[in-house]
Amino acid sequence: MRLTVSRATVLAVSLLLAQVAMAQKIQRVEASPSPAQAGQEVKVTTHFEVSNDVHNCTLQVHFGDGAVQKFHVNQAKDAPLVLTHTYNKPGRYTLKAEGKGLTRCTGENQTADLDVQASKPAVQGASGKSAAPVSPCPAGWSLAKPGVQPKTGAFTCTAKAGTAAPAAALECPGELSYFVNVKKGQLGCRP
Repeated sequence: MRLTVSRATVLAVSLLLAQVAMAQKIQRVEASPSPAQAGQEVKVTTHFEVSNDVHNCTLQVHFGDGAVQKFHVNQAKDAPLVLTHTYNKPGRYTLKAEGKGLTRCTGENQTADLDVQASKPAVQGASGKSAAPVSPCPAGWSLAKPGVQPKTGAFTCTAKAGTAAPAAALECPGELSYFVNVKKGQLGCRP
């Protein structure tokens, strides 16, 4: 069996392959602020090597928490490409920018790690401005050093040994669990 291919088909495939070969090259991906706070908007920037003779390309950005965004990069207005994303839980996330699709961006996939810390609670003062962070400990209990762990949100409160624990358990953020040890005068949230 002989396969026949028209010149038009060969030309179209050649042009398409040339476009892919001349697409923007992914240089790096980065996030700011870094570290970030849970619930805070993060700017994810993908940088490209761009020149006047390259074509637009398609890109996929993985945010590391299961969210993915596909984007058709127009080099005239999207280089560098800046996207925003909000992480709801503290943790370490790996961002990835990769060329995807028929007209994908060229170059190696680029990754960057982002640490997201537990959000710090703040109260509103009478002036409407944020006051100092509120202690997560109940009345009569003090926040033990080193305080609230930035990465996990874990903390321990201390009081005089034998001090009664509050009737209601503390509400722990994320995947932390409440603990209490009245004999040692400790309670808090831990992984």
